Formats: sequence, structure tokens, C-alpha cells
Amino acid sequence: ANFSGIGLQFATYSNRANTGSVIFHLRSDIDSLQDLRTASLSASQLRDNQVAQFTFAPLVDSAGKTYFFFIESQFTT
Repeated sequence: ANFSGIGLQFATYSNRANTGSVIFHLRSDIDSLQDLRTASLSASQLRDNQVAQFTFAPLVDSAGKTYFFFIESQFTT
């Protein structure tokens, strides 16, 4: 299989209006400084307790492998 996206649930705390970008970073492991993939969404798309989909170019032969990811919030309120 080729890993090409992930759904993550967010809490916006009482449907607060959010601005800026939310960026998903995928890396090979926690010690890596290089992103394998990134994907971004407008924070205004996030809904309280709903799943947001981050999609990216497929990682070939990714089945059975473990990855590290983190979320960055740029210029958000």
C-alpha cells in the first residue's frame, strides 16, 4: 500500500473561529529533521470534534512501516 493521507480529529473549543494554516509534517522517525511529506489546511476549515483530512503524494512501499508526524499551527488564532 502507498500511504497518501491521514484523518485527524481536532477540537476548536466551542466552535471558535480559527484563522491561519495548520500544517501536517510526516517524517521517518522522531529524530529526523527532514519532512517526507507535508500537507496544509486552512484553520477555518476545522470544526469542533470533527476529522480533518490531510492528503499528500503517496509514499511508495509504505505498508508496515512506522512514521512520526506532528502538526504545526502558523499564524492561527
